[in-house]
Amino acid sequence: MNKENCFLAGRIVRTAGVKGELSIELDVDDPSRYRGLDSFFAEVNGSLVPFFVQRSSLREKQLTVAVEGITDPVQAKTFVGCSVWMLLTRLPQLDETRFYFHEIGGFRVIDEQFGETGIAKEVMDRSMQPVLVVVKERTEILIPLAKGVVKKVDREKRELLIRAPEGLIDIYLGPGGESEREQDEPFD
Repeated sequence: MNKENCFLAGRIVRTAGVKGELSIELDVDDPSRYRGLDSFFAEVNGSLVPFFVQRSSLREKQLTVAVEGITDPVQAKTFVGCSVWMLLTRLPQLDETRFYFHEIGGFRVIDEQFGETGIAKEVMDRSMQPVLVVVKERTEILIPLAKGVVKKVDREKRELLIRAPEGLIDIYLGPGGESEREQDEPFD
């Protein structure tokens, strides 16, 4: 299995019980979607290894699973610390104003007011709110993803139409769209 077909869903954080169950700390927006999980992949020595779930229970973001082939805590302990991956097909389809953080890298970002803004690099998942990182030439532009900022996600064209807070992009690129850092004279 290739990581390109999967998304990072969490990490195995400890063993649970006396029969070798694993406790997975989920790093997803809606943990309840994984309540009936039947399989997942764990990254072991750089490779994705399939695990088949016999039973599971969910408590907040902790998913405890019993998997085929693991029957005692000593055996289970060897997987603590492994990252947990799941197939992209497990993710529900989103509408044209929402996206998964992993999918927009490389999308052209177009602001309704500013125009062509740059290329989406990543989304930094911050505790207060996620931040979109856009790169234009050598300048990184940080755009908080508050409600209403994303206007349209065009997956076919690989474009993200946004409306950044008034003046935010100008701070990074200047009103003419060129980086002010390249235009400024050095301080005396």
